[in-house]
Amino acid sequence: LQALWSEADLVVLIDRLKDMTLNFCLDKPKFAKLLQLSVSYDELVRQWFADFSHDRASQVVDGLDFLSAVIMISSQVSLSRKIALLFTLFDLDRTGCIRKDEFTIFLKAVTSGVYRVTTGLPPPGTVVELGGVSAEIF
Repeated sequence: LQALWSEADLVVLIDRLKDMTLNFCLDKPKFAKLLQLSVSYDELVRQWFADFSHDRASQVVDGLDFLSAVIMISSQVSLSRKIALLFTLFDLDRTGCIRKDEFTIFLKAVTSGVYRVTTGLPPPGTVVELGGVSAEIF
């Protein structure tokens, strides 16, 4: 995950995710369609799907969690560009601004996504807790 996608690739993934689903939930076929990797990556795609869906009753991946994690751990993207990519990802209504509710979604997705790809971190906060953080900022 760390070195697979360039910044340009991540922009394409962000746009593709926003265009393909309203709720950002991806079943296995949609997840594979989002990534559009060659068959040589099939085993990795299956593992990523399992890692990001194993504790969800509906067996779907939250596309925002996945892309947030990929952006955060990318070794091909500088910190300032990561911030710009995350802004683009979470400007859900494409207004050029991040609203309070979008910021809450950002906090939840980034903390959940990074938690899924690392070890030793505490579980992410609840939406209510993170909403409180957003309320303090906005």
